[in-house]
Amino acid sequence: MKRRGLLVVTALVLLLTCVVLARAAVRAPGPAGIVRSRDHTDGATLVRFRQGQPSHWRACLLQP
Repeated sequence: MKRRGLLVVTALVLLLTCVVLARAAVRAPGPAGIVRSRDHTDGATLVRFRQGQPSHWRACLLQP
């Protein structure tokens, strides 16, 4: 009896996963091929970008 319930729950989870993935594929954002780039015009960000300095705190910790 318990195994039947487990089988039903597994089938429902798989069905729900398929529905969610199918809806996510339908709602793909915007046209493909457009790459959004960061705006590097901010003062500190521009200096960090030009000098090749890391912008993430983990990358800052790993610098020699």
